[in-house]
Amino acid sequence: MQTVNGHESSSDEFTIEDFFAQFSDFDFDPSQHVTLEFNRLAESRQWGKERRRAQYRQLQDALVGEFNHQYGRDEGKLAAWQALCEEVGIDPIPTTITQCRKALANVHVNLVDLVDARRRGRRGDVKVYETVQQLRKYTRKTGKYFPRQVAKAGGVLRGLLRRMS
Repeated sequence: MQTVNGHESSSDEFTIEDFFAQFSDFDFDPSQHVTLEFNRLAESRQWGKERRRAQYRQLQDALVGEFNHQYGRDEGKLAAWQALCEEVGIDPIPTTITQCRKALANVHVNLVDLVDARRRGRRGDVKVYETVQQLRKYTRKTGKYFPRQVAKAGGVLRGLLRRMS
């Protein structure tokens, strides 16, 4: 359980909208990519390096919450795995969880982009990289890191986790 500006929630409930709602005088534009809006917020607040880093960690918690909200945490739900397969362009959609896991093991996608595209109603509009090295290069360049240590806790998210170091 975490408390953020009086809002108490677990990380699987704390969404991107919850994160931005903490800043009532900031006009969050949900049609924009979450990282663009975060950067705009940080600039408007003139956050220094440490404050920006701390707030980004909180945004990462919101991304995990958003993922769990979108796909669920139950890795035993075939529908969640199939939705993930569909969104990253796996065709045909596997018919078992094991087949979904195997198919996703070969998919390299930035999870921040994946979550944000679905949140903005742009499902399936996410670049899939041919290699994990290409994904690492993109992730390092953009700074769009998904919190691996939190994400490992469970759910279907594990199927798309890649080591970025």
